[in-house]
Amino acid sequence: MGDFPAARNPATHPEWWGKTFYKHFPNHGFVGDIFTVNGTAYPVMEVKRRKYRFRFLDASVSRIYEFRLMSSTQGPKSSASLGYKGDDLEGQYRIPDAQQCMQFTQIASDGGLLPFPITRDSFELWPAKRREVIIDFTKYQDGTPTTKGDVIYLTDVMKMPNGRMWTSSSRFSPDPAYKVPVLKFVIGDSAPDDSQIPTAMRPLPPLPSNWQSLLDNRLIFEVQRGSVAGETEWLINGKPFDPTGVATSLKNTAGLTPLAQQKVNSFNLGEIRNGGGGWVHPFHLHMEEHRTVMRNQKDVTRGDPSHPDDVSREDLVALDPGESVVVYRGFRDFVGPYVAHCHNLAHEDHAMMFGWEITP
Repeated sequence: MGDFPAARNPATHPEWWGKTFYKHFPNHGFVGDIFTVNGTAYPVMEVKRRKYRFRFLDASVSRIYEFRLMSSTQGPKSSASLGYKGDDLEGQYRIPDAQQCMQFTQIASDGGLLPFPITRDSFELWPAKRREVIIDFTKYQDGTPTTKGDVIYLTDVMKMPNGRMWTSSSRFSPDPAYKVPVLKFVIGDSAPDDSQIPTAMRPLPPLPSNWQSLLDNRLIFEVQRGSVAGETEWLINGKPFDPTGVATSLKNTAGLTPLAQQKVNSFNLGEIRNGGGGWVHPFHLHMEEHRTVMRNQKDVTRGDPSHPDDVSREDLVALDPGESVVVYRGFRDFVGPYVAHCHNLAHEDHAMMFGWEITP
């Protein structure tokens, strides 16, 4: 209040619309209040009665989505008409009577095809994450056939009022009233479909049988809030981002603090820790995909119900509040400097980043 007097602040909309500034909140990020698909708000897609393969990319600055396929008798209602106010207006519409009606078959993630398809009621999409799914528009999940004219809503059920973290999701305190339509599918005529979903797809690169022995000498990086000066809001291992050099690991089990350097054609474990404070961080490791092997000191190489698609090639670590994740990755391509950073772009822009390199 009182900032930017040239804009007649304090003022109410629409006086602020079209101004050339936005006072953002770097400690949270920005989630917005209208969701778009391929740049279009509230799009409608007509589909045939057959299977479709969709590729999803979360291009939002900070927002994490959780998608379900839902049907409705009454359709979307404006959030304002339902009595919502403030942050509860995000998305602008709700579907009060929406019910899940179909499932996704996930077949790929960040680094391509999964080893096997995963049937899912919903899936989370974090900033910069990629997911590929098959949707079968010929039948509902109870086996009932669809008919021409049926409407299915791709619905966001993750309530995230700011860039800090969600307040409701299927994994954490679900809110049955938060059902925001993102895309409307309208089913049309039947069409030939000879596509198949194989039971086995792309095998994962094998882990060495002694991978756990690498834990003692792993590289450890912890992200945390901590202002230094100016625009620096985030620290890695207690230090601000240094664009001229590589980061130093926290002390590992072997008692060492190695530099973030790897020999070309080598493999190693790295641990990314969320320093807490009730934040989530989609942490992106440049250069090559990794395999997630541990979450919170638990072996997840055979799967994790909270993150079922961790059994895949990924390049972005989804860090829940206070969580630590250990990944196994190779360094097989080009020598030189790289970075790792949070893909909540407000966090990245305020120094949530560290440098590392591949050496000859």
